[in-house]
Amino acid sequence: MNKTLQLHRELLAFASICNEAASRHGKFLGRPAGTPEQVRRFMEQGFLLFQMPTEIGLMELGARQLLDPLGIHGIPDSERAVY
Repeated sequence: MNKTLQLHRELLAFASICNEAASRHGKFLGRPAGTPEQVRRFMEQGFLLFQMPTEIGLMELGARQLLDPLGIHGIPDSERAVY
């Protein structure tokens, strides 16, 4: 998931409009979230359902917590496959 695109100004403005409409109609609103910090921030905005990373993404997050402090880094996001 491209974290930069998830925080794009136009997307955030549109999400706010959708959230207001969902609230008016008694519906729950969801969106992708790649980190616990994003989940917290989006919950503050009124989102309640989240699409989270796959098992591979979760394994990557765990590996980063262990390897980053050792100076071992993976493939830069700019060189990663989109899928």
